[in-house]
Amino acid sequence: MFNLTDTIINYDVIPFDDTLIMYNPHDPISVISVFLSLSPILLLTFYLSWLIITRELESIIVAGGQLLNEFSNKIFKRLIKQPRPHEALMGPGYGMPSAHSQFVGFFLSYWTLKIWLQWDPHASTSLKTQSSLFILTFTLMVCGSRIYLLYHTLEQVTLGYLIGIANGTLYFMAVGVVRQLGLMDWLLAWPLAQACYLVDSFNSSNGETLRKKWAKAADSS
Repeated sequence: MFNLTDTIINYDVIPFDDTLIMYNPHDPISVISVFLSLSPILLLTFYLSWLIITRELESIIVAGGQLLNEFSNKIFKRLIKQPRPHEALMGPGYGMPSAHSQFVGFFLSYWTLKIWLQWDPHASTSLKTQSSLFILTFTLMVCGSRIYLLYHTLEQVTLGYLIGIANGTLYFMAVGVVRQLGLMDWLLAWPLAQACYLVDSFNSSNGETLRKKWAKAADSS
């Protein structure tokens, strides 16, 4: 027989770290840090919106990489089992390596490589440099927010950031190999992919064609 009292007493719950954030509402930096800490959720939402609007395969590729990176973080945490620096205040859960730092580390390396190796060849070096510095600054701010909010130590954030950079680099290389083998074209030939109108116009091989298409659309409007 169902017993509500026993269920409540034995109810074992933990907070969902990506959205539950403790902060000081009277501290402007703490408030800003909250929004920075929400960036993984916001970025994944952007990838989903990108997919819905453009049917671009790249959105699935990079979101899949971020999720694999997140999965590896769970494994590392269970292996290392280092608690957060203020576990009594911030709640249970392991802190080494920082999931947020690992997420943005992946974001940094994947998109920096994308910008320099596969971006529009007509883009200037100055624009590429500015874009890379913007991403670097953003990711470092996210890392700093996790320390400021007392969720992680400098060591936990640093390790997470470095693992994310390594994962992003390896994933970028793996995607490049898959493209060279023609597996992306094979995937796009699937009936499901065609029914969803998926396209792969974001990579370098189709970059010039896409640029001309956008230019033509702009002229016609």
